[in-house]
Amino acid sequence: YIAIFPADDEDASYTKYTYTSEGTPLKLLMPPTPGDYEIRYVLKQGRKALATTPISITEVEASLVAPETAKAGSMINVGWVGPDAQYDYIAIYPAGEDDATATSYTRVEKGNPLKLAIPKQPGQYEIRYVMDQGRRVLATTDIEVEGE
Repeated sequence: YIAIFPADDEDASYTKYTYTSEGTPLKLLMPPTPGDYEIRYVLKQGRKALATTPISITEVEASLVAPETAKAGSMINVGWVGPDAQYDYIAIYPAGEDDATATSYTRVEKGNPLKLAIPKQPGQYEIRYVMDQGRRVLATTDIEVEGE
């Protein structure tokens, strides 16, 4: 298999891997945390690294474009820039509530711009680009939801 490991740590566990049977070239999901890593070709028998190459993971960039206000219960278009990784999503949350559950979300694979359902309850909210891997918020924009 091909796997990515923290750099300079022979005993570390891989963060992600892909079987070589997937073909060449193959896709390998990078870790969500910036830093120095190694990609290793690992022989299953004995877990011996046959080849390595260094890779530096940089910070991911993301942004959102959405209206500043919307009517309660409506749908809006949200433009986005981000990694577009599998299962990433754009969601709306009550403003300032980091541990809140999203009132609605749409996966980024649905397009750009994408449609997002606005809550039926008026108030202050945040639209967030959430990277599925690690549930990390990459971008935020405020929106005021007005009564119908």
